[in-house]
Amino acid sequence: MNGDTEMAIRPPRNKALRKPLEVFKANQEQFAEEHHGEFVVIHKDEVVGFYREEMEGYAVGVEKFGLGEFLLQECVRDDDRGVIRFHSRVGW
Repeated sequence: MNGDTEMAIRPPRNKALRKPLEVFKANQEQFAEEHHGEFVVIHKDEVVGFYREEMEGYAVGVEKFGLGEFLLQECVRDDDRGVIRFHSRVGW
């Protein structure tokens, strides 16, 4: 790191979340602009939908794909958050 405060994003341990994370990062600015504060559900390379409530998105993801098989992410810019959170209810 060259003096800037950057955070390295490690790939998720769950390989099923790698592609959805790539999709989110590639579209994060657009998502934040058009759906700020909402939650997006992404499965593989498909954007499933945007939800105002986190638990609504979670319920849709679990029902359609099962635990640990989708990414649920809040639509905000990195500057607004500082940290990317992975939502999973799966224990290792």
